[in-house]
Amino acid sequence: MKVAKPLRYLLLGLAALLVAGGAGLVYADETSLSRPSFTKQEIAIERQGVQVLSLMVELAFTPQQQAYGLMFKRSLPAKQGMLFVFERSREEAFWMKHTLIPLDMLFIHDDGRIVKIIASAEPEDLTPILSDMPVKAVLEIGGGQAQALGLKIDDRIRLDQVRPQP
Repeated sequence: MKVAKPLRYLLLGLAALLVAGGAGLVYADETSLSRPSFTKQEIAIERQGVQVLSLMVELAFTPQQQAYGLMFKRSLPAKQGMLFVFERSREEAFWMKHTLIPLDMLFIHDDGRIVKIIASAEPEDLTPILSDMPVKAVLEIGGGQAQALGLKIDDRIRLDQVRPQP
């Protein structure tokens, strides 16, 4: 299809803006962006109202923290991870770009219930991993840890106790 020159330039300009707009989230390598600082906090996971276990997690509240996440980590000890907490519940999509280790992803409803578990997401895979519903948070832990820890759908994470540091 042939497009008139002014319209073609407009479309090319819009395409350039879209590419440039997303450039802030695409990092060429580990040195192109410094790792943001993360607060660590212990979180409780409950089954049927009883605390089952605790995990030490880094908290990702800001867009910069959430964009960086666990990129470039070469290992993740058992019972450790990262908790992404959003201002409001929303549908989410994660990918594994620049993520060097397999991760389990636990999608968490605003009431703290785990509503979806993805086991051992493939390192460096660019396929979006969708929440399929609005979620308030996503917990990433080492690949295979959800099963090893016996975590299940409807277990709860005490989101009411998670707060960003001032």
